[in-house]
Amino acid sequence: MIELILPQLRGVQKAGNGYNAYCPSHDDRKTKSLHIEEQNGRLLMHCFAGCDFSDIIKKLDLPQNEKVVEDTYDYVNEEGEMVFQVVRFYPKSFSQRRPFENTWKWDLNGVERVLYNLPKVIESNEVFFVEGEKDVETLRKFNLTGTTLAGGASAKWLPQYTETLKGKSLIIIPDNDEPGVKHAKRVAHIMFGWCKVKIVLLPGKDVTDFLKSHTTEELYNLINETGDFHPDNMVSREESNELRRHVIYLSKLLKNHTSLSHPIRKKEEPKGIINV
Repeated sequence: MIELILPQLRGVQKAGNGYNAYCPSHDDRKTKSLHIEEQNGRLLMHCFAGCDFSDIIKKLDLPQNEKVVEDTYDYVNEEGEMVFQVVRFYPKSFSQRRPFENTWKWDLNGVERVLYNLPKVIESNEVFFVEGEKDVETLRKFNLTGTTLAGGASAKWLPQYTETLKGKSLIIIPDNDEPGVKHAKRVAHIMFGWCKVKIVLLPGKDVTDFLKSHTTEELYNLINETGDFHPDNMVSREESNELRRHVIYLSKLLKNHTSLSHPIRKKEEPKGIINV
């Protein structure tokens, strides 16, 4: 893949295991701010001026239907051993694979499903639940602990996820669209009662987009302004106790009314039968 990219860049110069060049995504004329290399079939492009991978590659002429590995995300167990990997392609798509001998199998047959960033999630009291691995990695840069599910908003919730997040402070930050908010509410309903839950809606597309132009202090201001999640139509503890007292009262009243209206009669013995 890199052999298709290099001829399209200006000022290409060998640098370490890769190359430096002028970034095509911004007005780069002096610094050669783009570094590009290829590792294990993955195209690595980093712009020191902050351009996204997708912004850079949009400026390049790739063969039609050509997929580029944009990033890989390792899902590991409690000991930090990889159990499977999510691969992000450009144009945007995802696939999952598992280690098999000295290669990969592109399925998750027989693989234990775990939350992303599991060891850090286990040891943290506060966890951000976001919709994608890219957002988790963004939070990591700000020393915040995030997690997500392989498969995003359509992923099935499994019991081990609940067990991992029990007792934590869970801050759910969905993508700012209808499927994202719906997914956030589904997770919040599942986790309600197992831990403290908040759903925080941010301006912009997602938390990665938000933190490009905002600080973590501004993020926590929004978190602190957001109340704890409670399911729709849920009653408070006081309302529940009051309702319970009314139910007990009405139950006793109904029982007494039934006894008065239909007194229990002594069972009459059939005529012609003599008890011995």
